[in-house]
Amino acid sequence: MEVRWAQLNQRQRQCLQAIYTLDQEQEQYAQEAHVRGEQLRPGTARCWLPYGVTAGHSTVLWQRLHMIDAVDVIFELLEYQGLIQCMYETNMKGRMVHVRITPTGRTLMHAVQDMVVQDYIENHQAQFV
Repeated sequence: MEVRWAQLNQRQRQCLQAIYTLDQEQEQYAQEAHVRGEQLRPGTARCWLPYGVTAGHSTVLWQRLHMIDAVDVIFELLEYQGLIQCMYETNMKGRMVHVRITPTGRTLMHAVQDMVVQDYIENHQAQFV
């Protein structure tokens, strides 16, 4: 199922953008940590982003998305469309969802980033000549 950016509503776009951005931030941090000689978890483990509040502490992804209604439903829709994967963890403190962007989701976000840059250039072309 090929999903286009225009098919996503604003809340779906916000959630996917936040997941993609945080994923990229973690990847950047991992690259910098490697240069410093730090030992990190394998990349596949780093890709899972926790979403929620546990023991009174909110995750970074929760902080970025908590103002959006029905995030859990949006995650399900994005997962159904093949843009993210969800993993659910239940413990004594409650239920936590972990999400990660899929290769399809990453490809879509790369295309969107390219579209944003291209639109900017086209709309501000006079400034570049």
